[in-house]
Amino acid sequence: MKKISKDAVQNQQLNDMLEEQSQLKANGADVRDVRVNQTQVNANGEVVGINRPDLQYTLDGKRYYVEWDKPICGDPTRSLRGQSHGLRILLNDSDIDFSTQVILKIAGATCD
Repeated sequence: MKKISKDAVQNQQLNDMLEEQSQLKANGADVRDVRVNQTQVNANGEVVGINRPDLQYTLDGKRYYVEWDKPICGDPTRSLRGQSHGLRILLNDSDIDFSTQVILKIAGATCD
């Protein structure tokens, strides 16, 4: 099992997404360069930043980035760092469609 966090829910969601990528590829989809917690690269495999998205992959020629963050206390729909994660990714790879290619997953314990 791959891990991105101390949070079991986030790690399970990551592994579920990795399994989805494997299934897509097995069914003929063009899934390439799946990376977990590694330096950000674009769809051409070029390093575009020093940040390390939790999950990134290229699907049918488009690069996708997924970040997990814990929800803030009292509001399971918002996170403290999610927006900044997404903006950093976009600044590094401005060729993406932010609304569809950057995915923020809010999951895990609501309060530490």
